[in-house]
Amino acid sequence: MPGVSVTIITRDEAAHIGAAIFNHATGIQAVHVPFKVLGDVFAETLAGNVHYFIFTVPSTLPMIKDGRLRALAVTTAKRSVALPDVPTFAEAGFPAARSDGWFGIVAPAGAPRRIVAQVSRDVAQMLRDPKLVQRFALQGAEVTAADISSEMLRVAQTLARHYTIEIQTAKIFAEAMPFQDGAFDCVYGNGVLHHVELEPALREISRVLAVGGRAVFIEPLAHNPAIQVYRWLAREVRTPTERPFVFKSFRMVRRYFPTMVHREFWLLSLGIFLYYYFIERVDPRVDRYWKRILRDGWRVERAFRLLHRTDEVILRALPWVRRWCWNTVIVLEKR
Repeated sequence: MPGVSVTIITRDEAAHIGAAIFNHATGIQAVHVPFKVLGDVFAETLAGNVHYFIFTVPSTLPMIKDGRLRALAVTTAKRSVALPDVPTFAEAGFPAARSDGWFGIVAPAGAPRRIVAQVSRDVAQMLRDPKLVQRFALQGAEVTAADISSEMLRVAQTLARHYTIEIQTAKIFAEAMPFQDGAFDCVYGNGVLHHVELEPALREISRVLAVGGRAVFIEPLAHNPAIQVYRWLAREVRTPTERPFVFKSFRMVRRYFPTMVHREFWLLSLGIFLYYYFIERVDPRVDRYWKRILRDGWRVERAFRLLHRTDEVILRALPWVRRWCWNTVIVLEKR
């Protein structure tokens, strides 16, 4: 489109480069007008003085949602989960206009290694904060819920709607995931690995996880006799493929993730199960105890918190009893 003058922005290098790529791909001849702050860009765009600009989804999403701005396309390879109705440039007929952005934290070249390592650990810890993860999702981070169960995918969608988060869902087998290599920065699963063929699943998790990415799983353990009795009582409502973790299972995990760490929890806290069975007479074949805790755990919250604090003291003083806990948290990192 030679001869068409279009005003663009900005002093943001990624956005500036993205706009230049778009201009080249479409043949548009545009005038670059830099602004110091994004608010001025919004004002000039609403006034009709700026014809278009390219910027991040989180920064522009509120004004797109309330109708003051119109999103024409996204520069990424696939649609944004925050704007599912907005096409990609490729879908709009301009495949060469693709551009991606990312954010990083840098330090001077001579910064002490111990400081760099500490900052890296602190940032990694922050990125594991559920509230921060939720904030990213609310601002447009792409989240995919994957499960073999359609019911669990419906539960995930219900929770997402409750928090006004857009997510994608995929009914899959963990041993053969339909995702590209390095597709995810973070993978999380609760009670997943003990339902699947462990080695093929680990191989797939390693494949779809980006370098530097982390995977976190919560899995049940098989060592505690009380838990084995509970599982036997609830055998009619349990799936025959369940294989709770044993400590030697970690050896296989380390073949694919050598830096794996794990931490066990719920030892005396299992007393809640005894309360349900002996005091409230809850049949585990009718009402799964862990679901009951999620549903009306507030009724036993005070006792549970006391047992949990006691667990923390015992497990800190006697780490060898960890194997008798009900659950373990497994943290994996792809190097």
